Amino acid sequence: MKKEKLLVPFIAASVLVGASVTTPVFSHSAYAASSVSVYQKDVNSLADYYAPFYKTVEKKLKEIEGIKDDEKALAAYDQLADQIDQFLTKTDKNYAMNHLNSEAGQLQGYLYDSLIALYNYIVDLEDYAYGDVSDAEFNKISANFEKEINAYNTQFQQKAKSYKTKRKVTFNANMSYLLDEDIQPSPTAPPTPADSNGTYTG
Repeated sequence: MKKEKLLVPFIAASVLVGASVTTPVFSHSAYAASSVSVYQKDVNSLADYYAPFYKTVEKKLKEIEGIKDDEKALAAYDQLADQIDQFLTKTDKNYAMNHLNSEAGQLQGYLYDSLIALYNYIVDLEDYAYGDVSDAEFNKISANFEKEINAYNTQFQQKAKSYKTKRKVTFNANMSYLLDEDIQPSPTAPPTPADSNGTYTG
C-alpha cells in the first residue's frame, strides 16, 4: 500500500473545530420568563460540552498527519474512531439539550452529525487501507465526505449567527472556537441534521 493512500490530507480538521453535562428541562412558563438567560445558558452548555472534544479530535488529526509509518497511522485512526464512538455513546446517555430550545438543538445536531460523518469516513479510510475499497470508490467517498462536512459547517455557522442576533446572546471562547471564522466552506446545500435527541449506534 502506498503511503499517500492512507496519509491523505484530512479535511475534517478544518471543521473540527469533557465532562458530562445535563441541561435542566424548564417549564414553558419559566422558559418564557427568563428566555434571555436560558438561551445564553443553553449555548454555553453546548459549546462547553462539544468544544473540548473537538479540540481533542483536531489535535489527534494533526498528530496523524505527521506519522510516516502506515501501520502506525492506521492504528492512530482506529484509536480516534474509538474515541468518537465513546463520545457519541456518552452523549446519548448523559447530555440532554433543553427540549424547549429547538434552535440550540439544531446547533447540537450539526456538531453531532459532523462527528458521525467523521467516524464513518475513518471506517471507510480503514477499509481502503486494507484494500477493501477501490481508488475510485474512495475518491467518491472522500468527495462526498468533504461536501457533507462543509454543509454541516455552513449550516452551523448560519444558525449560530441567527441565534446570536435573535436571542441577544454572546459567544464564549468555546463557541468561538467551534465557529472558527477563518473557515470558508464551499457553498453547498446543507443536509438535514439528525434529530438532536436521536441516538448514535456505532
